[in-house]
Amino acid sequence: MEPAVLAPGRSSDDRLGAAAHPLGAIRTRGRLAAGFARREAVTHPRAVTEADGFRLRFPWEAGGLTAVTINTGGGMTGGDALQQDFALAAGADVAITSQAAEKFYRADGVPATIATRLILAEGARLDWIPQESILFDGAMAERRIEVEMAPDARLLLAEQVVLGRLAMGERIGAASLRDRWRVRRGGRLVFAEAVDLAGPLFARLDRPAIGGGARAFATILLADDTASAGLLDPVRERLSDEAVAAGASVFDGLLVVRMLAADPARLRDQAIRVIELLRSRPMPRCW
Repeated sequence: MEPAVLAPGRSSDDRLGAAAHPLGAIRTRGRLAAGFARREAVTHPRAVTEADGFRLRFPWEAGGLTAVTINTGGGMTGGDALQQDFALAAGADVAITSQAAEKFYRADGVPATIATRLILAEGARLDWIPQESILFDGAMAERRIEVEMAPDARLLLAEQVVLGRLAMGERIGAASLRDRWRVRRGGRLVFAEAVDLAGPLFARLDRPAIGGGARAFATILLADDTASAGLLDPVRERLSDEAVAAGASVFDGLLVVRMLAADPARLRDQAIRVIELLRSRPMPRCW
């Protein structure tokens, strides 16, 4: 498995058909791409690509290489698109996070989209730990994460979603979120996730069978054959906040944690405790 060259794939316009939108000419067509290679026991970035208001920075962290994504526009609205491609060569070790929460603002009939492709070669380790995504009233967000990883690579994938800025009294009327995860190990599909939320999100998440009043939710996935089962009990011990409904399970070399909470701050705190356990390192300083 050799990820040294990133194929360009389809453009954001091709993926979304956004060019046909009346405001397409002023919408963001962002791109972030980078390769990561290990040299003399240290991982280095290479072939970094940045486009249309999105930046990638590499602050020094004691735990190893950290890549921080930055949206200089401050958020995304309908018709905006971001394509991300990151490839780790054999033995590379990197954490990819974000400078701040990604914000999805009101859309005008066309969703804002983020398409992410992650490639992990033999022995590579990736911690994908962006900060929260915040949906505002009227937002339309579509995200896709596709992972190709070698059988002995290690992946930690964590995403949190928050509905509005509750501390400011904001409420979400109609909004939508479509989320797709596909993880392939050695060419075999090992994890597939699909989330579709649309309509009056507060009302939907108030239903006991859906959210029980949740205003934030998170999914954490660890793909690591050698560690997943042994971490299940320690993870469950950290799911101790009674204000956060959470559970963890292990199957086929995967550990999956899911969380729901009415208070996004409480969910964030518990997610941090679990992520730090799974990565055996503190969170990046930007958190």
